[in-house]
Formats: sequence, C-alpha cells, structure tokens
Amino acid sequence: MQMCHYTAVDQEIIPSEEARIAVSSRAVRFGDGVFETLRIDEGVPYQWDIHLDRLAQGLHALRIDMDVRSLKPIARMLLQKNQLRDGFLRIAISRGGASEGYRPLSARQPHCIIETMPPRPVDDTPCSLYISEFQRPSFACMPANAKLSSAVMNTLALLEAADRGCEDALIFSASGHIAETASANLFWLKGENLFTPSLETGCVAGTTRAAIIRLWPGEVYEVMQPLTSLEDADALMLCNVRHGVRACTVAGYRFKNHAVIEHLQSLLIKDRTRERMLSGDYWLS
Repeated sequence: MQMCHYTAVDQEIIPSEEARIAVSSRAVRFGDGVFETLRIDEGVPYQWDIHLDRLAQGLHALRIDMDVRSLKPIARMLLQKNQLRDGFLRIAISRGGASEGYRPLSARQPHCIIETMPPRPVDDTPCSLYISEFQRPSFACMPANAKLSSAVMNTLALLEAADRGCEDALIFSASGHIAETASANLFWLKGENLFTPSLETGCVAGTTRAAIIRLWPGEVYEVMQPLTSLEDADALMLCNVRHGVRACTVAGYRFKNHAVIEHLQSLLIKDRTRERMLSGDYWLS
C-alpha cells in the first residue's frame, strides 16, 4: 500500500492531493512571492537559518509581512509526516489579498505552501553551459539576490540552452560581468585562488555559495569580471542545493576536471554532518 503524501498549506498539513490554490491568487496571476529549497540530509534541513534569513529578506523586499520563525515547527511536522530522510523541502510564500491589475488591494495574511520532494539523480559529468543572451536584472529593477517566484528569465535562459544542446545557461549582468547560471551560482579556480561573482552582479545570494565561502580554507575573491577572465582558469564549477558542486564546460574554454571539485564536495558533506549533530535533536525528536 502506497504511503499518503502530505503538504502544509497555511500551517495545516493535509494530503497533497487535497492541496488547492485559488485561481485569483497573486501567486498564480503574477508569481508574486518568494521561495526557498532546502536540502534534507538524514531528516535534517541543511542551513535552515541561512535559508530562513534569505526568505525573510526577500519578503521584506517585496513588502510581504510574515514572521518566518513560525515555519520551523510546521516544517518539522511535515518532514516527519512524510518520513523524508533525504531529499528537499520547498517553502513558497505569496502575497495574499485581492488585486486591481498588478496593484494589491488589501494586505491579507500571506499564503504559505511547504512541500517535500525526493532526491533527484545527480550527474557526475560536467554541466554544459550555453552563453545566454539574457541578463540578470539590476537592483534598480528588482531585488535580484532573493529567490523570486517570478523567475521567467531563468526559464527562458534554460529553454534557450536546451535549444542549443546545453544543460544550463551562463548569464551576465547588464554591465557584461559573469553573474551565475540559470539555476546555480558559479566559482572558478586560478592557481590557488578561488573566485565567485560578486552579489553586485545581481546573482542570487546562494546558500551553497555562502557555505563554500565560509568553508574554503583560503580567501574567496568576490569579483566583477568578464567572460575572458575564464581563459586561464583551471576549473569552473557551479553550486546549488541539488548538486552541491559540479564541474562546468563552456564552448571555447577548456577546464580541467580539477581535484578542487571533490575537495569542495567533501567540505560540504562534512559541514552537513556537523549540522546534523548540532540540530538533529530538534528535527528528529
């Protein structure tokens, strides 16, 4: 007999097949909200506090009033209800209330949906990047560093990459600097020096990016550099919650399958183990 799967909708855990959202919701009409995807490792979310901080910052930027501290108990209940040991937890919060076109008419309680997802296979081969024609919006356009639900540019860039036989897309800032891929942050190695695009490029303030900067034994240089800066790089890699760290290729550039990638993966695995030891009592009790 198949186990029933559950979803948390506005603090209530219900069977997933009963989860509903109104067609008039601003999440449906405009993608008016933010989301977070957390890695679950042996029943424990990795970097819960960092994800919740970014969620709170995104809500503040969108002027959505919600206390994210209330999400922890319901997330724990959902993980235990679904008996999820390894996989992902996704939190999506959208603005409540009616609309007149784009303009919200009332400030109701935001809608929150929390769901669990099983692990997905991870490809060990290098990820092929297409040099996209799309650009990251500047801070003058939107709160670029948050995980916004209305990620149309990312979707179009991934479709553009797929049309060219590539898996992901390399995206630049409006000023022509390397920013990120459509689904991940970027790092590259030159000699002993590790580089990543500055948040000033408009790239998402990735939680795995933050972990690598924290765990790397040397200095990580946050830079604004053009594509040509990769010409003498020893390794190029993406990082996100799903992959951890993964090697990348870009047409016209040659990179080694450098040992730094395995080293970074090892650092992340050790850090997840450390966090399980520190917070496992809460999540598993």
